[in-house]
Amino acid sequence: SQADAPARTPAPDFKRPACAPSRPLPGAFALARAGLSGADLAIAVTCASGRETPPRGPAVQRLLARIESGNAIRAVLSGARIEAGPTEVLVCREAGEAARGGLRSIRVEAGDDVVFDGRFEISACPSGEVRAVQGLASRLDQVDRGRLKTLPSAVRASLPVLIRDADARPILAERVATVRDLVHGRRLAACGHIAHE
Repeated sequence: SQADAPARTPAPDFKRPACAPSRPLPGAFALARAGLSGADLAIAVTCASGRETPPRGPAVQRLLARIESGNAIRAVLSGARIEAGPTEVLVCREAGEAARGGLRSIRVEAGDDVVFDGRFEISACPSGEVRAVQGLASRLDQVDRGRLKTLPSAVRASLPVLIRDADARPILAERVATVRDLVHGRRLAACGHIAHE
């Protein structure tokens, strides 16, 4: 009879509102480690990677189990880098995705509005090419290098820079254009806190 059937553990629901406390970073999150749910981890990974679809449930559950172990971890899941420290879990874009076709550069004309890597909307931009910082950090000026030093190292390499037609030296896009970070709005929308991004 059905009364004698063993109870089944329900599949995790990754669509429910679940935003854990977080500290915003450009294109990334530092989530509170204590009480982090699989749903919020999946949402953060999806948003930080710039992708549209969440990672698979079993992969999220394995990663969550590693996080819950309390050990320091570094992992990559669905284009996102995850680093768990004592109190926070950093979730950001994996800069190594460039080798697999992610973090593609975008040609922009003056005044164009573009979305870079599904994570940043860039507008009021001079003509040039938007790329990730990775491989260009040593060519940045002192102001940009100082800005990067204020961020966790894992976050730095995937931030957008502009190589202007008028000046081949890269510059952080936020210095010469209007840059809107989309990942935080996407996360809040996915958690049901805002109606749309």
